[in-house]
Amino acid sequence: VLVRERFPFHAIEKRYRSRDLAAPRIDESKESDGDPYFSCVLELPGGRRVAVAESGHRPGVEAALDALNASLASVRRD
Repeated sequence: VLVRERFPFHAIEKRYRSRDLAAPRIDESKESDGDPYFSCVLELPGGRRVAVAESGHRPGVEAALDALNASLASVRRD
């Protein structure tokens, strides 16, 4: 599985075995004004977490989680 993180002036790419990744999940928190905020999170080996999608709109984050799970299921053979 290729994980690519993009930053303003550079990007980081690293490959992981799918079996070494924790199952992605949705974390819920609160924004500064008290509104709910949702993050689709993939935990990498070593405990590092990558936010795949973030929004105050849960259905959009759930769609990202579903797409990520489908992608991971297609490569869970290694």
